[in-house]
Amino acid sequence: MLMVIGIFLLIICVFLYKEWQKGELIIAMWSVGITFFVMFVLPPIVKFCRLMWRLMTSKLGIVIMSVIVVSSIIIMIKTYNKWGPKCAICHRMIPLNGMLFLKDGKVCETCRSSVGFDHSAATVELAKGMTVAKMILMQENQILINPTEKLQAKKGSREETSASAVSTVSRN
Repeated sequence: MLMVIGIFLLIICVFLYKEWQKGELIIAMWSVGITFFVMFVLPPIVKFCRLMWRLMTSKLGIVIMSVIVVSSIIIMIKTYNKWGPKCAICHRMIPLNGMLFLKDGKVCETCRSSVGFDHSAATVELAKGMTVAKMILMQENQILINPTEKLQAKKGSREETSASAVSTVSRN
C-alpha cells in the first residue's frame, strides 16, 4: 500500500518537476519532501506502531499498561499537595477532603471554620451564594455564623418575598 502511494507521489513529483522548470519552485520542493517522507520515513513509523499495538494488546502489554495507569494515579494522589488547588483566602494548598466551593473560589478547612462553617449540607448550600471578599470581611470582623439557622432565615425571607409578590399580583 505504501509503495503504491510512494509511486503515485513519485509520478506527481515528475509532473511537478515540469512545473518547477517553469518557475514554480515551492510546489516542487514540497512534493519532493512529501514523497521522501512517505517512501522512507513513514514505513518504519508504521512498523513501530504495529509492533507497539501487538505488544499493548497482548496479556503482558495489558498488565504493563495497567501498572502504568495505577502507579500514575497513586503518584498523582501522593503529590497532590504540590499541584493541588490553593485557598482563595490564605493561599495554602487545600487537601482533597477539606475544600469548600464559594461563588468565586475555593476555601480551605481553616478559613471555613474561622467563620463558623462546618461540613453540613447547609454550609455547602450557603457557600454557593457567598463570595471570597465577603468571607474575608467576616474573618476580619470575627463574625461567626450558624449555617443551618442562616439558611433557614434565607429560605424564610424568600418565602415572604414570594408571598408578597403573589399578593401584589393578586391586587392588580
